[in-house]
Amino acid sequence: MTYTRRIAPLLIAGAVTCLAACDDESNTTPDMTVVDMVVPGPDTTPDPEPDADRDMDVVDLAVDAEIDMEIDAEIDMEIDAEIDANTIVMPGEACEEGGEACEGEWRRCVDGACQVDLRPDVYVVNAIRVIEPAGSAQLIEMFIGDVVDQNRLNLIIEPGGYNDMNEYLFYIGNGGYRAGEYDYLRTRPYPIMNFFGFWRDDEENGLRWAPDDEVGFLLNVPSGSVENADGETVDCISQLVTTVELTMTPGLDAGGDPLLNASLSGSLLRSDAEQVEFRLENGAVLRLVDLLSPEDLRLDTDGDGVNDAYPFAFDADAAPVVFVGDPPAADGSNRDPNPMIVNDPACNQ
Repeated sequence: MTYTRRIAPLLIAGAVTCLAACDDESNTTPDMTVVDMVVPGPDTTPDPEPDADRDMDVVDLAVDAEIDMEIDAEIDMEIDAEIDANTIVMPGEACEEGGEACEGEWRRCVDGACQVDLRPDVYVVNAIRVIEPAGSAQLIEMFIGDVVDQNRLNLIIEPGGYNDMNEYLFYIGNGGYRAGEYDYLRTRPYPIMNFFGFWRDDEENGLRWAPDDEVGFLLNVPSGSVENADGETVDCISQLVTTVELTMTPGLDAGGDPLLNASLSGSLLRSDAEQVEFRLENGAVLRLVDLLSPEDLRLDTDGDGVNDAYPFAFDADAAPVVFVGDPPAADGSNRDPNPMIVNDPACNQ
């Protein structure tokens, strides 16, 4: 379940009252007394002055109600933030590496304290479930499933350890596969994203990792092929940036082996989707936008009244693999989240 903080609105249903009138059917003889008819003269009584005090009271009540709602919303947000902060897992009891094992799942001795840490395992996504866009979910899931099964899409999730602020780092990037072993793709400048967040634990959601807020996600995606000046067909790369909500949940699969579940949600602009093109093994070109149903274009990200983006939400499972890449450098230079794109000049024409 994606972990997010939201203030849910209270929906109030109004009740409609029906009034029924009853006719008086008594047989009482009507009063036939003749009354002198007096025609009144013009009413010279002055109209009452507007009740200024009453009007001000109404305004004051409306302002007070609005202020109370704002205060209540702020209090709710502060309470949610406080509860959220209280779920953060702090370093546990002191320990020595190589000494007695730490108590609790996924705990190990890190910097002299028992902490949640998934290292040294490195994971690769092996199953993806598409939740959004709902109208296109089945087709997209089938397409992604095929390329995952063929080892043409190997998304690496690498635990990276803690920083000085108790934030835990995950690296996520495109990987390559050869003879049962994995490493990050180095043939093209694919970004290796650096995501910092906190391990959190409570009775409702259990142990999971999540950033405090949405995070930026940079994607280098295939954007078609062109013929260059030498008559060669070259592949072009475009860069897309979006923001996502991200959650990681460690667990075990049916066989008792480690499993990492990742939930990712956000939005994708149609203009970005139109740039993404996949060249299939048979030489055919498939555009991402062709996989998306028109009914899924239902987000208005710039508030101009025109829907311009698709929602997306994925749920993925990742399993530990044999990772043969270099460990992260101290300065992070071999886990670059924003590498320079080097396209053939023909891609820019």
